[in-house]
Amino acid sequence: MDSDVVKHHVHTPPVNIQGAVRSYTYAVVPFFRNPIQIILSAGAAKDNRLMYIQHDHEFSAGGNKMYDFLKKENSGIKPEPHEIKVIEDSYGFEFPQILFDFYLLHNVGTIKLCTFEIDGFEHQVRNMVPLKEGALTFEEIVTNDRKDGFIDTNMLPLAMNEGGDMYYWDKNNENVYLYYWDDIENPIFISENIKSFFELLSQSIDEGQ
Repeated sequence: MDSDVVKHHVHTPPVNIQGAVRSYTYAVVPFFRNPIQIILSAGAAKDNRLMYIQHDHEFSAGGNKMYDFLKKENSGIKPEPHEIKVIEDSYGFEFPQILFDFYLLHNVGTIKLCTFEIDGFEHQVRNMVPLKEGALTFEEIVTNDRKDGFIDTNMLPLAMNEGGDMYYWDKNNENVYLYYWDDIENPIFISENIKSFFELLSQSIDEGQ
């Protein structure tokens, strides 16, 4: 990318995160059909994830179909990059790129009701686990899980059904599983990664949602 283009279109100053490994510059690149906010990691940063994040309106109808399960009225307080980094460091993992980007754009709780079948059994998703300000946040769930000892520490919370049963993703391989609390020793494999899980949700929206 032409550095002069970025230099002339920076709309916020770099975010230097004291004591963390990320430093970001935010820019809007004008030559795309729809403006795309790009977060560029500084050359000195150890975290080399480059995030190409579309503005929220790009995820509405007609935008990115992978996120059709989101409600248009969702407008939760979104975490800052350094807040995500603090969570990662606290629990010893790194969010995969797709989930890192998702949380920067959306800190949603309730989503459109999604219902699907796995091996002939029906399952549903009603909520995404928020990082900030929710009835039950990511950190609260992880803290409780590690205190109780029923969930493997490799498993991190992702979503819930209407009954409070939890979807987790494995930090080692991104596999997504559903844990029913009345059968917690037999998690159900849902998808091979988070991208596939998001796509499954958007293909399984209940009519009328």
